[in-house]
Amino acid sequence: MIYKRLMPEPGRWPGGSGLTWTNIADEGDVVALVKDLRPVFDERIRSIVVNNGVHAHEASPYLTERLTGAAIAGGLDAV
Repeated sequence: MIYKRLMPEPGRWPGGSGLTWTNIADEGDVVALVKDLRPVFDERIRSIVVNNGVHAHEASPYLTERLTGAAIAGGLDAV
């Protein structure tokens, strides 16, 4: 839906070679229809699917997920 409006244009990696993009999506999240973004953007994206239960699109389950914390910590280590 918004793919054509993204900047930088999809297919162009937005940072240096050390940048890691982690996409976390809930299998039942209807807003995040595509869970694996690698075919659209780049194979370097880490794609993680979680289960937030009945709160599929709420922020709290995503932010308290252990895998989200690990992705943030990994990003901070890279700085």
